[in-house]
Amino acid sequence: MIKMKRLLDVGIKKLEESILEMGSLASESVEFSINSYLQGEDSSKDALKKSKAINSLNDDINELAFELIARYQPVASDLRFIKSCFEIAYTLSRFGRYAYDITLITHEFGKLKNCDKSAVEKAGKHTVKMINASLTAFKKRDAKANINIHNIPKKIKFKYAKSQLGADRIANSFSGVNKYGSNLIIIDFGTATTFDVIKNNIYIGGTIAPGILVSHESLIKKASKLNKISIKKTSSVVGKNTEQSMRAGFYWGYVNLINGIIKKIIKEKQYKPKIILTGGLAQIYKKEIKFNSYYEPNLTLEGLYLIGLQNHD
Repeated sequence: MIKMKRLLDVGIKKLEESILEMGSLASESVEFSINSYLQGEDSSKDALKKSKAINSLNDDINELAFELIARYQPVASDLRFIKSCFEIAYTLSRFGRYAYDITLITHEFGKLKNCDKSAVEKAGKHTVKMINASLTAFKKRDAKANINIHNIPKKIKFKYAKSQLGADRIANSFSGVNKYGSNLIIIDFGTATTFDVIKNNIYIGGTIAPGILVSHESLIKKASKLNKISIKKTSSVVGKNTEQSMRAGFYWGYVNLINGIIKKIIKEKQYKPKIILTGGLAQIYKKEIKFNSYYEPNLTLEGLYLIGLQNHD
């Protein structure tokens, strides 16, 4: 029993070190991408490498965490710590993807010399500061040392366990309310496709569906004859070969999933929300949304910046 405990301790220590490594890389990626954007440099290839490295660490952390739970059956504080590592790793992986998205702005549109980049610069600095403070708190196991991202201003009330909400969804909600008002459905096209429902400045809950890319990757792993495809609009819902059929299914299937869930939420909650779209694939689907919608690629970063200002004023 003592030997097993020691082996568990070794695993937990490795988990902690991996989270800190991942966090350091996430902070570095955000700073790198913001600086590249400010200087008008196309650094998308380097940012993609960093994002992939972060995702690789996320996979390693998940695998180790599952192994520790399965092999040693930890309880109490050890189990809580391991479970928290799942959530932390997932959140950090999103920073890598957002950092890559920032570099794509220069890649797609050039240096944007006439744009005011000051807000992005401020948001980037606050984000890096918050990541680093969170890592310090994690290392010390001291929640008070952290920039308390869950300390949301009273403008938004939660009828949901905030401890179960990712920092990105809280940031999205805060940013959305400050920008678009009190009645919203925020759809984030990330690892999961999430629907955050806000009515009269109250976060009343949400819906979580499988992410588009996660579903795609899962399908090609399970079906040996199916190959990877790009996700884009098709002229017909009926494909004439396997590739066309897959593309039609992923595009039109998710179009109907998104519109169907929006319609169901509106009917059930009896309100008229604005629809906010964010996340990597939102731009592909935004024209198919049948409701009044707005595309906000930087919603999470803006929310983190606003929360940072609130917590430091």
